[in-house]
Amino acid sequence: MKKAATKINKKNLKQALRVTWSEETSWTKNFDPKNPSADQCRVTAAVVRTLLGGKILFTVIKKRPFVSHFWNRLPNGKEIDFTLEQFHKNIKIPKGRVMSFKEATAAPRIKKTYPPFLKAIKKYLNIS
Repeated sequence: MKKAATKINKKNLKQALRVTWSEETSWTKNFDPKNPSADQCRVTAAVVRTLLGGKILFTVIKKRPFVSHFWNRLPNGKEIDFTLEQFHKNIKIPKGRVMSFKEATAAPRIKKTYPPFLKAIKKYLNIS
């Protein structure tokens, strides 16, 4: 998979994510403008991996009700989580495991949301 760019400003990427998150990109379709990153972690991690490279990380926060979380480890080994703010500050995020891009994007909801979300992010950042 070809990376779009190697010099993407993380601040601009975060802004692009914030303005592009919507009900259409939300895992549950319950978009909350007061907490825009809620339910956006899986599709966001996939887009970040496409744009910046690295790995997608996954963990289970709670088993009942089931709550999972996705974020990224960049090629330099640094972890970055653009959707961490969806959780209350007292929530402890367990250590994650690497999940392949193929596995992370296999769910029907992600197959539907990932392509237009990536396209919108690239358009916002003016990259191809």
